Amino acid sequence: MNQINRILVTLTITSLVAGVLACGGIDPEEEELSSAVPTRDDLALMVPAGSSSSSQSGEVGTIDQALLGQRADMYQLTYSVSRSLNRSIWVGLNIIEGIVQQPPTFLQSGVATWGPWTPPLEPLTWMLNVQRKGPGKYAYALSARRKGHIKGKFVTILAGTSVKGYSKYFSGFAGTYWANASALNKLDPLTYQDTGKMAATYDTTGVKRAIKLVLTDYSDNGGDKVNAAYTYLDRVDASGEFKYATRVDLHKDKSLSKKELYTVKSRWTAAGAGRGDATASGGDLPASVKVEITECWDALFRRVFYQDNYNTNPAEGSAAKCVFKTAL
Repeated sequence: MNQINRILVTLTITSLVAGVLACGGIDPEEEELSSAVPTRDDLALMVPAGSSSSSQSGEVGTIDQALLGQRADMYQLTYSVSRSLNRSIWVGLNIIEGIVQQPPTFLQSGVATWGPWTPPLEPLTWMLNVQRKGPGKYAYALSARRKGHIKGKFVTILAGTSVKGYSKYFSGFAGTYWANASALNKLDPLTYQDTGKMAATYDTTGVKRAIKLVLTDYSDNGGDKVNAAYTYLDRVDASGEFKYATRVDLHKDKSLSKKELYTVKSRWTAAGAGRGDATASGGDLPASVKVEITECWDALFRRVFYQDNYNTNPAEGSAAKCVFKTAL
């Protein structure tokens, strides 16, 4: 179990203990302010999961050629990228969810503060502030400093806004979320290895849950920095869409070092069958060249169709078996 997993387990145990010890119920204002901060479920990118493991890394630009009937590359790439993003998003949200299970340190006139709070085995001390800005409108900020640095300045790690919204059948929040992974990494690089910045908008007020996410100079392991934009949407029946664009060097040849613009657009049904369309252009490719790839898979994520416009790999299957006949 790595360090982050230990922290998450500690947070879970702490939350359960806090719930058992609490008495007399939660103050309505405390409940209002604590619920205004997004949760892991609000910002999770939920791509249907396969039942078997895959050796594919899911790294952008590393698609290996599948065969007809085997696990579809585009599905696996979509799933792996979404899972990697979730790990980065959830670091701060896990901390928040642990904090708001406990009574706030300060609560008055639409302002709540939790902390300073240092969970067991956690190398940082945390503080969460949530403020009502108007009817159904809120602002929040999570900050941290090194454990034991009592006079040290708290550094803002993530912040955002949320607005309560309603539709005919659902209620939720629409809001913004930004995180400074580099600031967290600077406080403790051994535990928090991500660097760069993340900004998101989200809407959970209707039958569709929509998330837009932008990464700037982002790295989750100290490797290459990535600039990328993601758009995710899911519906109550579990069908969904996932689109992203980034620049990445698709070549293994060091003499071809320019980064190509790489886009992926995937969508899937409630059963899991789907279609992915990828393009590559610019970089070391001639100006007139745009590589286009289409792949479809069934409800068990097996490839049923593949083609690309330069016949880089042989076409397979039948387009008639694609659950979606056109790209996003």
